[in-house]
Amino acid sequence: MEIKMNFKPINVLLVDDDAADQRLVKHILTAFSREVVQFNVETAKTLSEAVNCLSSDKYDVVLLDLGLPDSHGIDTVQRVHKANQKVPIVVLTGLDDEEIGLEAIKCGAEDYIVKGAPLEYLLVRTIRYAIERKKVEGALRESESKYRTLLDNLTQNIFLKDVNLVYISCNENYARDLKIRPKEIAGKTDYDFYPKELAERYRTDDKKVMESGETKEIEEKYIKDGKELVVHTVKTPVKDDQDNIIGILGIFWDITEQKEAQRRQDQLTEEVKSVNQELEDFAYVISHDLKAPLRGIRTLADWISTDYADKLGEKGGEQMKLLLSRADRMHNLIDGVLQYSRVGRVREEMVRVDLNEFVPDVIDMVAPPQNITVTVENELPVIECELTRIMQVFQNLVSNAVKYMDKPKGQVKIDCVDENGFWKFSVTDNGPGIEEKHFEKIFRIFQTLSPRDEFESTGIGLTIAKKIVELYGGRIWVESKVSQGSTFFFTLPKQESEVTDNERLQANIAC
Repeated sequence: MEIKMNFKPINVLLVDDDAADQRLVKHILTAFSREVVQFNVETAKTLSEAVNCLSSDKYDVVLLDLGLPDSHGIDTVQRVHKANQKVPIVVLTGLDDEEIGLEAIKCGAEDYIVKGAPLEYLLVRTIRYAIERKKVEGALRESESKYRTLLDNLTQNIFLKDVNLVYISCNENYARDLKIRPKEIAGKTDYDFYPKELAERYRTDDKKVMESGETKEIEEKYIKDGKELVVHTVKTPVKDDQDNIIGILGIFWDITEQKEAQRRQDQLTEEVKSVNQELEDFAYVISHDLKAPLRGIRTLADWISTDYADKLGEKGGEQMKLLLSRADRMHNLIDGVLQYSRVGRVREEMVRVDLNEFVPDVIDMVAPPQNITVTVENELPVIECELTRIMQVFQNLVSNAVKYMDKPKGQVKIDCVDENGFWKFSVTDNGPGIEEKHFEKIFRIFQTLSPRDEFESTGIGLTIAKKIVELYGGRIWVESKVSQGSTFFFTLPKQESEVTDNERLQANIAC
């Protein structure tokens, strides 16, 4: 049974004035026409004839001799390429000179063959390769032209190369860096613009991207105006309709300033770590060196008050009580400063806490007297926080409400509402209230509104609460009317995920 395979014939224009060479080429192509590929060969003996023939688009490839009666050398390639840039050119040269071949390719030829070589093995392969290469270049240029306007308006540098890593095109930004016009990049390689070592590195990365078939992002060196920059580069393979890789598209932009900013930030981070360590060491020294003699003073004062009470008299006893009170205040003040210095510097593990179970425990720790009732008005949420920190916030607010209560029947109410992506907590009392002019002052460190001998206070509690709340991304404030009471509000950002029953159970266990 005879099987016939139909192939589209390849139309060849053979430009050569040597009759023997013409017969040889025709013989080879005719032989292949009987087997796999059909070639239709037409001839031209001069450059003028070739240019005239190429006015039509019927040819698939030009086989071009460099020595013609009316033209000679590389100029022949340039003029034929100019006559019809769509048709691939394969140079037939009698000179076995690689430099001439490479120069011909730079001037528009797709490949070259040395006469006298085993043409039967090279000619057909070269023709078919030249045609396919020209098609690929055409596809790349067609694709590139669709996006030319967009590319030229982007601030990034963009380039397009073929599978041989020869530039097809680039955008205005990249051309400006290279000190050329965009059209002038076609046919050039990285060796034309960069030092050899850098060019080879670029080409190695390009090859790896095409071999993998996947987009790759890298940081690399880039030379601009003699300066070495750092650029972020995204390289992606370009494919044709049959999913064959036909080139590579690169986009890169200068990140030198960002890298320098990151370096400075890393340096500052290390400096902050060092300062924090020094602060921690200092805090330890303060705690140890101040508390030790303070404990001695208090113990001695306590002994004197006990052992010499009859000799001190009423006035002396009051003075000793005042001394003991001052020692206790100094001890609490040191503790308060240490707690304040630790907020934001010493971090605990973040855990889920069910405030419905947690807040009652805080109230018990405050131990309000019988004439003051502390109640939780509504169900409280489960939040993710540092256990000690959230305890400090509630403890300071509730203890302040209890401490300054001036009513025979005091009431303190704790509540929470969901508001604009935040949990808005409130602690309300019916105490003495606060004048509006003091709303900001009470959150400053060591600031109290009542004499310290009336109400023992370090003036640090609200400052610590404010620092913790702001550390979590919330805010704290007070609303109050004199003699009617005060409400302290604070907000905490809501967690994105909702709390499940199981998480609530685990939070209860944690408490």
